[in-house]
This record gives sequence, C-alpha cells and structure tokens, in this order.
Amino acid sequence: PPQPAVKTCLKCEVSLCASHLQPHLERPAFSSHLLVQPLGDLSQRRCPAHSEVFRYYCVDERVYVCGDCLLEGGHTLHKVKALRQVEEDLKVILQSLLVKAETKLKDGERRLKEHEDFDSTMADSLKQDENQVELLGSDLQDQVKKLVVALKDLTKKERQQIAERVQQDCTKVRDDI
Repeated sequence: PPQPAVKTCLKCEVSLCASHLQPHLERPAFSSHLLVQPLGDLSQRRCPAHSEVFRYYCVDERVYVCGDCLLEGGHTLHKVKALRQVEEDLKVILQSLLVKAETKLKDGERRLKEHEDFDSTMADSLKQDENQVELLGSDLQDQVKKLVVALKDLTKKERQQIAERVQQDCTKVRDDI
C-alpha cells in the first residue's frame, strides 16, 4: 500500500514517503535539493502559461514567475528576486521576529516572576501581620484580665479598710456612750 508523503522535494517536484526520502538525505548529489513539508498539488508550482517551474518572485506584482515570463519581458522594470533569495530574506525576517518574540516572552516571564515574588512577599507579610495582631490581641486580653483582677483586689481591700474603719468608729462610739 502507498505510504503517506513526509517531505516534498522542490527540485525533483515529487512528494516522498519515509523510505524514498532516505536517498535525498544520505546522498551528496541530493544535498542541494530543497525539502519542504508535503505539498498537495505540485502543479501550483508551475507557470500556467509556460508549464515551467516558478523560480522567481516579482516583488512589485507579488506573483511567482518562471524564467520564460522574465525572458518575455513582462517584468523587466519590476523588482524580481530568485526564490532562494526570497527564502533567505524571509528567514532573516522570521529570525528577527523570533528574536523579538523570544525577548517579549522572556520579558513577560520576568514580569510574571516579579509579580509572583511580590504576591508571595505580600502573602508572607500579611501572614506575619495577622500573627502579630493575634499576639497583640492575646497580650491585650491578658493585660485586661490582670487589670480586672487588680481592680477587684483593690476594691476588696478598700472595702475591707472601710469596713474596719466603720467597725472602729462604731466601737469608739459604743465606748464613748
């Protein structure tokens, strides 16, 4: 049964399964062949007017052109590039975009880390504050209890002193009578 294509050779204009791809990967004669992801319809890589493979790109009209189209002069005043050069230009552009994207990603990751660190610091600080409030509350309750006990003791002593004075005064009055 036919195997699915894993690559397309643009020079040979054929899509290759894994076993037929091996010679393209191993033999020096195929080293200059450009292998891409499998293409569905290879006829779209040919000029409909000349049935020749597109090898150039007209930058002004944004179309692919073949060698015969160039010879016929339809693009003589236009900026035309070889597809290999277009590929290299696109690689440079994509590499630049990739570097920018990686820089933005790293910056985003750094900011996220800063926010996570800040959140962690704030959570720790909040926990410490809560613990300190609990300790202060406990200390305050202890002090209030001690104060209440001290006030009760003081009140009790004052009552006893007043009672003793009243008793002494009563005894004095009795003795005087």
